[in-house]
Amino acid sequence: MNIKYIINKKYEGLTLIQFFNEFNLGKPKIYNIFNDKLLTINNEYKNRDYVLKENDLLEIEYNESRDFLPDKKKLDVVYEDNYFLIVNKPSNILVHPDDKSKNGTMVNIVSYYYQNKELDLSIKYAHRLDIDTTGLLIFVKDSLTKAKIDQLISTHELKRYYLCLVEGKLKNKKGTINAPIGMDRHHKQRRRISKTGQEAV
Repeated sequence: MNIKYIINKKYEGLTLIQFFNEFNLGKPKIYNIFNDKLLTINNEYKNRDYVLKENDLLEIEYNESRDFLPDKKKLDVVYEDNYFLIVNKPSNILVHPDDKSKNGTMVNIVSYYYQNKELDLSIKYAHRLDIDTTGLLIFVKDSLTKAKIDQLISTHELKRYYLCLVEGKLKNKKGTINAPIGMDRHHKQRRRISKTGQEAV
């Protein structure tokens, strides 16, 4: 499958290698793109030193295959284009299995959806939601877009909002919970507040 990108003014003047580095695309993937000549600019192969111009058409060939078993269940698609698939995740379902030979998770349902659309793509989720949590789940169709989304999540430019239902009477109408979250050593699948955990606000 070929993915197309129109170069905007922000990236004009960058070489191809600088462009890929700007997106934080991993070195092995960059190497494969150039080594296997998987890209063209305006329908012509260019090397890593090519200087991009505004409105250049960059096209990358992705030789991938679906890497999770298909699960024949209905998928609630909220939005889809050539780069993203955004779906509603119901509660009581995992985003992915702990072993690719297993089934019954969101990535397996997406695999079946791709199979029906004859999309031979690896299943790339941009983030995860807990098993009990419902909400929007973003899947990305190519490595370059995935690298950019990872970057936006890590820099908090892409923000996630949660709605939590609570029971009882709260003393304050609003407040902030700022407590680092780490592994629960007693339960492999759980997290807990931990001094050595990752920042969580």
